[in-house]
Amino acid sequence: MARNLTQLELLIELEDVAARNVDRHLSMAKDWHPHDYVPWEQGRNFASMGGIDWAPEQSALNEVAKAAMITNLLTEDNLPSYHREIAE
Repeated sequence: MARNLTQLELLIELEDVAARNVDRHLSMAKDWHPHDYVPWEQGRNFASMGGIDWAPEQSALNEVAKAAMITNLLTEDNLPSYHREIAE
C-alpha cells in the first residue's frame, strides 16, 4: 500500500535524480549572453535617456528563440519565490 510522502521526504527522494539532471545539464550547457544576440553597436538607450526605445519588430530572433528567452526571463525573475516555496 502506497503512503503519502511529506514534502521533506519527497525532496529527499528527488535529490539524487535532480543532482544527476543538473550535472547532465551543466555538462551540455553552452554559455550565452544577451549581447550575443543584440550586438553592442546596435544597442541604444531608452528614449527617456535621449535614445530610442526598442520595438519588438527589431528582433531578428525566430518565434522559438523569442519564446525561450521569455521563458528564461520569467524563470529567473521567479527564482526567489521558488526558493521560498521549497524552504517552507
